[in-house]
Amino acid sequence: MSLRSDERAVTVQIGAVLLLAIIFAALALYQVNAVPAENHEVEFNHNQEVQTQLLDVRNTIVSVSGGNSGGSNTVTLGATYPERTFSLNPGPMSGSLRAEPVGELRIQNATVAGDSGELSDVWSDGYETYGLTYTPGYNEYRTAPETVYEHGSLFNSHPNDAVLPVSDQLVIDGSEITLVTLQGNISESGTNPISVDARAFSTSSNTISIENESTNENISITLPTLSPRHWNETLSDAEKVDKSSIVEGTQWVTFELEPGEYSLQMAEVGVGDASRSDSVERAEYIYVGRQDTFVTVEVRDVFNNPVQNTPVEVKVNGEERKKPTTTGSNGQIRLEVDTDDNVTVNVPGTDLNKVVGEGDENESTGENGSTDEHRPTIEQFDVVDQTQQQGSPNYNVAFNVDWTVSDSNNDMGNITIRLRDQTGATVDSEIAGSSTGSSESGTTVLEHECKTNDGTCSGYQIEIEATDEEGLRGFASITADANGSGSYNIDDSNSGQISYVTSYNDGSGGSTDPYYDGTIPPGPEAKGVMDDFGAMLDPERDGPWDAGDSALLKTEYVSDNQYMELGTRTSNVPTTADSYLMQIEYRFYNQNDANPGDFEIVVVDEQGTELQREPITEIVWGGETAQLEFDLNDAAMTSVQENGELNVMYEREGGSYQQMLVYYQRLISSS
Repeated sequence: MSLRSDERAVTVQIGAVLLLAIIFAALALYQVNAVPAENHEVEFNHNQEVQTQLLDVRNTIVSVSGGNSGGSNTVTLGATYPERTFSLNPGPMSGSLRAEPVGELRIQNATVAGDSGELSDVWSDGYETYGLTYTPGYNEYRTAPETVYEHGSLFNSHPNDAVLPVSDQLVIDGSEITLVTLQGNISESGTNPISVDARAFSTSSNTISIENESTNENISITLPTLSPRHWNETLSDAEKVDKSSIVEGTQWVTFELEPGEYSLQMAEVGVGDASRSDSVERAEYIYVGRQDTFVTVEVRDVFNNPVQNTPVEVKVNGEERKKPTTTGSNGQIRLEVDTDDNVTVNVPGTDLNKVVGEGDENESTGENGSTDEHRPTIEQFDVVDQTQQQGSPNYNVAFNVDWTVSDSNNDMGNITIRLRDQTGATVDSEIAGSSTGSSESGTTVLEHECKTNDGTCSGYQIEIEATDEEGLRGFASITADANGSGSYNIDDSNSGQISYVTSYNDGSGGSTDPYYDGTIPPGPEAKGVMDDFGAMLDPERDGPWDAGDSALLKTEYVSDNQYMELGTRTSNVPTTADSYLMQIEYRFYNQNDANPGDFEIVVVDEQGTELQREPITEIVWGGETAQLEFDLNDAAMTSVQENGELNVMYEREGGSYQQMLVYYQRLISSS
């Protein structure tokens, strides 16, 4: 009997082999084509994220030129690819961030406009500055750019030599020159996120006016750069730049400005391993202002910014004055002398010396060297009550405000209109205008819902506050009942100048916080914690307060209890006012954080001697705020008039842990 052959098993085996071959071919094609494409997308998205993070770093750095303290930002150097089950990824994509010197920044052929010898054109010596460069190490996105920061500009430098801006430049904007130098080395690489801490080494809102030295020599600025092409293209679009004057070097670009007067503002920022030199090393020149029997001495650095905690020797008619001996947080000390006294000021360990005689009369200076007379003026402040009753006891409170503000320096800044209720809490506000000219007008409607059975909602305060670019503030306030029938104007208002708090002492050492000043009473005995102090310096807002608008004051555990003894200082207070009104807007963190009288506000002199004490009796929390308001007594007023500053302590005796939010602390000076 013969057997027939059977090849059916062979067919199955061949099919299985073919199926495996198809699968492996598909996986190979996926590995070769799809995986690189997907990884390219991951790398591209990461590059966009890094550019956004570096833009945050740039914004933090350039904010220092306006008086800010800097901050910390995260940069993610690299990233990982998504996990794959049947395919392979290349090694992790990495990147590097470097901060390296780029050269010296120079201003030439410039002089201080109207210089009377009080200001110095020290910038002609040049300023060394650094740049930041992020270099990606991608596996697929091989045309990814390097992202570079220089002189306030962030841009992408591509492998094909194309240079594309990520941010605007701020070196020259119309008639404003802003120069922010960077110091410190950074050399980081890998895939992990890193923190870039930008620290203010020299900062204020100071500006000085400069002009070309002669009619045939224009102001010239030289920027060191790794990309002259970028700056050539960028500056060619800038107003006031003489386009024909732009010259590229190998690692620099020089340009000239059209003839005229310019506002110059400078700052210095540290990153990486940079450290700020001590105050004596930073002191470059002494500015002295004299008015009647008061002399204001301010020590400034090469950036025209104040140098705090600088030892100063003062002699009046040849005899040494023992107090004060160190500049405050604003770089100043204030002296009372006789009108015919000769005053000599010097910084020990330097050749800085200034002699002020009887004939050296200058107007009193504000925070930036500008005169109080140049602060904004409230020209029109017409308020009409348009309140309507919506059925007892509900009222829709509304005040229509027509306003006009002028500024003799032509440097108007923010104009803020506020409505306060019977407790002094802000219930509505609007940043109604922001102008850089000499005058601004507008109409604002302020509203609030009120419940009362008395036929009128009483005790509202309508305020207008105008701030110029140099930090001087004009102010007016009208108190009115809301019943739909009243009208008021500037003659019905209380007006004057507002001074906001400028520095603090919580005993922490302050780290790199430029607002910290350990000399403020109570000095080294300070107890408690002051977080986010800078929030108290910028009271302009549009809408209700939120947590980011306030400083947070916290008690500290000492021995067997929780205590608070924090100090604040308000500098550059007008010394010729007839009255001073103190206002603090606050709330507590929660309902159990305080009882009436737990916290007290104490006005002290520079030695910490108590002059006036006011308890906080109204306890509010949650979304509500309250305002503590009181007039300075004779002792406190005399101290302010003699020293041009106000020292205030926040005190709380031993007890449970407590937290207090302070939105602002301000002093209204009226004549």
